[in-house]
Amino acid sequence: EHMFNPPFSQKKIEKYLKTPVCHSLFSRLNWYFVRLNKKKIFLGTAQFLSDYGIVNHNKDKSKKYFFKILEYAAKNKILNYDTAPGYNSEKLLGEFISANNIISSKITTKIPKIKGSNYKNFVEKSIEKSMKNLNSNIYTLFFHDISDVKIFLKNPNFFFQLKKKFQISNLGFSVYKPSDIQDIIKNKYNISIQFPFNILNQSFEPSLKNKKLSPLFARSIFLQGILLKKIFKKKNNSILKNSTNNYLNYLKYKNISPLEFTLSFIHQYKKIDYFIFGIEHITQLKKIISCNFSRFNNGELEKIKLMFNKNIVDPRNW
Repeated sequence: EHMFNPPFSQKKIEKYLKTPVCHSLFSRLNWYFVRLNKKKIFLGTAQFLSDYGIVNHNKDKSKKYFFKILEYAAKNKILNYDTAPGYNSEKLLGEFISANNIISSKITTKIPKIKGSNYKNFVEKSIEKSMKNLNSNIYTLFFHDISDVKIFLKNPNFFFQLKKKFQISNLGFSVYKPSDIQDIIKNKYNISIQFPFNILNQSFEPSLKNKKLSPLFARSIFLQGILLKKIFKKKNNSILKNSTNNYLNYLKYKNISPLEFTLSFIHQYKKIDYFIFGIEHITQLKKIISCNFSRFNNGELEKIKLMFNKNIVDPRNW
């Protein structure tokens, strides 16, 4: 209060500004006024027309409602989207992009699990269908099923020829665990990966230094929402429920916002090129966009990690 309405002389103010207390204050303020770089955000669309996620309680699955979300995101310079044929959101995105004449967006989509013996035809038809749905070029095309790495390694040249043919910027894999990468990097090309990364799961941290993996897309940063709010009416999730509620109660005790803590955590990883997250309501997106966050020490992070069983950080185990 004295700093902004000071009853002091200029000399006293200058002397005060040099004190350790004041330096600490400004250091804290400098960290506090940080927000996510919007160019690094990819808006996930898995939950737009389906009940994706363990805490997705939004009952309004109409096209009109999600157009409102996309419109708000676009007004706030968020023009990158993550989708897949299995999400049923490709056409929705394509309609929105055409209706609003959006030309500067980046879109990631996926090749469904390859079926049949003629994999070349399957993949090419899949790309053609996605591009028709999206009315746009594809920035990064991921293999949705990691087991298809065997097919990819048989003939990587074919897939990179398709990449060139369809003017796709990057080719990659959606992965779940670090061991999935071991086979991917055996080919001579650079490969993009989309991987889970959050407060509880930093298993991919060593992979961030691998120069053959680029660009890097982190997903599950909110772990399907359980890192942000109390849950659970579902049965057989007592361990996950108790761990999550202990975590949220701890942050409440420390007077720390779960959203602020989560965004602060991912922000420190400069080598991650993009962050993917999904939302159910415009209100959630507003909070993320406007959230100012500060840096938290590693001690807080280690305490929180101990609250969770390692086996529950992978949603496939739920």
